Amino acid sequence: MCYRETKSFWTKTVSLRKLLKENAGGLCYELNRLFQWLLTELGYRAKLVAATVLNEQGEWVHQDSHATTIVSLDEKSYVVDVGFGDCVREPLPLSGEEIHDVSGTYRIIPVIGTALFDLQNKQGEKWITKFRFSTEEKQLKQFHEASRFIQTSDKSPFTQGRIVTIATPDGRITLSGHTLTMTHGDKKMRKRIREDDVPAILRQYFGMDEFVPM
Repeated sequence: MCYRETKSFWTKTVSLRKLLKENAGGLCYELNRLFQWLLTELGYRAKLVAATVLNEQGEWVHQDSHATTIVSLDEKSYVVDVGFGDCVREPLPLSGEEIHDVSGTYRIIPVIGTALFDLQNKQGEKWITKFRFSTEEKQLKQFHEASRFIQTSDKSPFTQGRIVTIATPDGRITLSGHTLTMTHGDKKMRKRIREDDVPAILRQYFGMDEFVPM
């Protein structure tokens, strides 16, 4: 994982080349910013907002370090996030309505006594918060320090080793270190792979010739 200081924190041309021509993927700042730009070009009212992720250990990970997208349509607002890994793929309304897709069942509820909202995933009989966000619009440059943390801090999940993930029509495929996880609906299969097998795995499942650090 590496961080490169640039005059322009984000450029549409560089990100498009990286995602579409190099099949290199990207962070939320690239993926959701490009998606927000596309939606705006298509005539939708879309904006970036900041979210704080709650990890599997129940700890909040660096405040406002996730960039997500809110779209307003017909007097309703929805979170549409293409940069959060294994999460809801359908537009998720801020109304509390439950939405079910191949990734599970999700909802958004207000945090009592605040202007914040929680995006939650139903696991068994419990609702688990994935991230908390406000609806205040953010400019991409406001995520600059968060991006530095994500790409350089030893507390960031993205500096702990190789991680590549891609959505499939009925699930997701993830390579984390030497563990390949394949999810198909409610079924999940994990297997250990050798380092020598990594290039073939990257080509077969992710369309990549090599792992490209962020």
